[in-house]
Amino acid sequence: MERINKDIASFTFSPYYLLCGDEDYLKSQALSKLQKAILKDGLDMNYTCFEGKKFKEEEFISFGQTLPFFAEYRLVVLKDTNFFKENCDSFIEALNSIASTTIVIFVESAIDKRNRLYKLVKEKGYISELNALDEKSLLIWLKKKFIEEKKKISDTDIAYFLECIGKDMNLLKNEVEKLCCYLADQEEITRKDMDEIMVLQIEGKVFDMLSAIGNRNKQRALELYHDLLAVKEPAMKIFFLLVRQFNIILQTKSAKENGLSNSEIAQKVGIPPFAVGKTIEQTRQFEKAELGSILEECAEMERKIKLGIIKDQMALELLIVSFSS
Repeated sequence: MERINKDIASFTFSPYYLLCGDEDYLKSQALSKLQKAILKDGLDMNYTCFEGKKFKEEEFISFGQTLPFFAEYRLVVLKDTNFFKENCDSFIEALNSIASTTIVIFVESAIDKRNRLYKLVKEKGYISELNALDEKSLLIWLKKKFIEEKKKISDTDIAYFLECIGKDMNLLKNEVEKLCCYLADQEEITRKDMDEIMVLQIEGKVFDMLSAIGNRNKQRALELYHDLLAVKEPAMKIFFLLVRQFNIILQTKSAKENGLSNSEIAQKVGIPPFAVGKTIEQTRQFEKAELGSILEECAEMERKIKLGIIKDQMALELLIVSFSS
């Protein structure tokens, strides 16, 4: 980012930029900075973007050869085109034909440094390889994010937050914002706050997963499951929360059939009064006999996991597919 920041400060830009590496958040930030600096007033007529297979060479040439409208530069952004992995002689000819006032920014996930286009950008432009930060740098960055949100948090609790969420910067940014939003009126964030809120978020995902299962939306249920795995939630923790929710639905269904009011159901089942309405909605998606079979299947799968017959992640995935089919 150092060279990019210098270019922005001096308003002197290279004809080509390549933003590559495995940290999507840093690539997004670098692109955003360059876009704002190059386009200034954000005139749409001086900007275009091509993504993957949507690239059309004739449109690129037409845009690139046109002089900027009431501005110094035109900007073309090309995302995940694969030009840095395969033969692209035709594109290089097109690139050489555009005006000197057109700046091209490539954002790529995979590159081959032996590629002809890579060598061209390295010679005439600038390549910024933006990879995942080490733990020390992430802790500094996270502390800055909490300060921006006007929140106090100890260094040990920031380290705990990083351990819980993982190193994906997009995910970390989103979780910082969610945490600060939940604690809007609170100046200091503690580990206890984090545990309570992160458990609420997990339970919310599990609740949504169960709704997807009830709607027989297998794809959505698996997406929610993989989201939880992506933030390092243990499969067995998800499993027990799912079983708990199935139990709650079965108890709520029985209580409703016995004529109990919502407040009585909340007290009997042990859930907050505000959750009763949504739980009653979920009871309509399952028959009592079906819920009994589901809980039996969960008990049998737990036995297999404990005996080492099947891995926990695979076991839960098979259950989700079975229940939502």
